[in-house]
Amino acid sequence: MAEPVDYLGKKLRELAAEHGSGVTQLGTLFVRVTNHGNGWALELSDDKPIDSTIVSEWATAVGVTVGSQWRGAYQGREWRVEWIGTEEPAPEGPQAFYLGGKP
Repeated sequence: MAEPVDYLGKKLRELAAEHGSGVTQLGTLFVRVTNHGNGWALELSDDKPIDSTIVSEWATAVGVTVGSQWRGAYQGREWRVEWIGTEEPAPEGPQAFYLGGKP
């Protein structure tokens, strides 16, 4: 599963850098990457516990910095990590990118 995760991780990071947020779904796993200024977050959510190898693959794919603190909830079905990027901070943008409809 590493190849699609690497590709999707890069795409989600690009979307988040440009629009503030990017989300995808693989089976029952939802993955969301957000970016506000120079702050980043990765969220994983599933209807069953998420294996640590899946968490590690996504962390690597989106560039989570080593030592970032993960928070888990709902018996391991949700995971979130926040980190400060090493690149030049992007200007503050909207809190979300909406596809159709009103925010």
